[in-house]
Amino acid sequence: MENQILDHIALVVKSVDKIARKFGDLGCQIGEFQEFPNEGTREVYIGDENQFGKILLMQPISEGAYFSALKKRGEGLHHIAIRVKKIEKYLESLAGSGWNLHLKSLETYQTGKTVWLTRLDVKTLIEVFESEIPNTNEFLVSEIRLLNSPTKPRIFESLKISQIIPHNFDSVILNIGRKSLSVSEILE
Repeated sequence: MENQILDHIALVVKSVDKIARKFGDLGCQIGEFQEFPNEGTREVYIGDENQFGKILLMQPISEGAYFSALKKRGEGLHHIAIRVKKIEKYLESLAGSGWNLHLKSLETYQTGKTVWLTRLDVKTLIEVFESEIPNTNEFLVSEIRLLNSPTKPRIFESLKISQIIPHNFDSVILNIGRKSLSVSEILE
């Protein structure tokens, strides 16, 4: 059994309803819509609750980090979440890899064994959280292809998540079933 696994891919969007319908049209299961006032978001998971590699759609509904991200960068990939058995051990394995802890990690680690990883030349955050890993190999997103770091080409390999594939194009591609979909196409 794995010690770390791709849990979900989060997209910040203007309308969770519109984008959820698009995933529904592709045959994906749509979860329950929820609002999180403390986070300032309306959210829904795409994919079966027993799957890994789900997609989390996040719509900012008030001022905050997600509202700022949408305003600054527009719709698109916000973060990739990795579920690990032992967070301390996983973080030790990343020592010297080039990933940096986001300052918010000081707060989120104390409240829920969650940290955020960042790099200036990587256009997404990496969320790492500790939780049991159920014995399943069912994924909604079987691959996520991301722009490779120009200064550290093997940076994604250090995460030890086989579904994250670096490539040399400035687009994020998701493999869902037998389809390869550009995130920008999904968000049109």
